[in-house]
Amino acid sequence: MTTDNPDTVHTRDVTNHGASVPDHASTRDRQVWRTFVALADTLVADFDIADVLDLLTERSVELLEVSAAAVLLVAPTGGLEVVASTSERAEVLELFAVRTDDGPCIDCVRGGSPVGSADLVADSQRWPRFAAAAHACGFRSVHAVPLRRGTQVVG
Repeated sequence: MTTDNPDTVHTRDVTNHGASVPDHASTRDRQVWRTFVALADTLVADFDIADVLDLLTERSVELLEVSAAAVLLVAPTGGLEVVASTSERAEVLELFAVRTDDGPCIDCVRGGSPVGSADLVADSQRWPRFAAAAHACGFRSVHAVPLRRGTQVVG
């Protein structure tokens, strides 16, 4: 145990590579801490982008308390590719979205802004094919956020 000041007590957490986590940290705070440490560990010269994106999707499910997550990236050809997902259902749905050019993730990448629907049935006119496919895959809502490299939307 270390103390930085009399009001803060930290314990050594070996799952965080020796980083100190405050004793009073909530479970969610600990999850966020572990996520940032894990992502920082990928910042090495020989990192594997597939591993980083897998980590990102897995931790997104945990932190955001959602049932699944997926990542679409802009391919060198300009199209979109599904590069990571936490479930087969999410992958199938995103592959469908890419093939039909329909859905919130497609709109998100194009517009560069978050896009979502808390109720896909209510928004079925906005994305008719995607909403039907999402329902068939067991999803009721969806939220998409852009991935950026600087100011450029990359996924």
